[in-house]
Amino acid sequence: MQKLLFIPCLLLIACIAQAQSKEELQRQRQLLTQEIQQTEKVLNETRKTTKENLGQLSLINKRLDLQGNVINNITGQIRHINSDITKSQREINKINRRLDTLKEENEK
Repeated sequence: MQKLLFIPCLLLIACIAQAQSKEELQRQRQLLTQEIQQTEKVLNETRKTTKENLGQLSLINKRLDLQGNVINNITGQIRHINSDITKSQREINKINRRLDTLKEENEK
């Protein structure tokens, strides 16, 4: 008689343990699903941030190129100004020599 009661009790305990295990597995599955969704959300944000960063990098590179072009332009202008200064200095020297010659001729 005890053996007959023991078997149903054992089956009842096994069923309860299985039910708890089943509920625990479902709860774990829900938690894992939530964690996957959260990870996917962070991944999408990271992708968005990466795209934004790449866009910013592209704009920075373009700005650097344009600033390099401005520097090249200014360098060219400086060369022309230096050339004009050199020409003007030669002209001044020529005029000063002519003036010296005229002074010498005038003193005679």
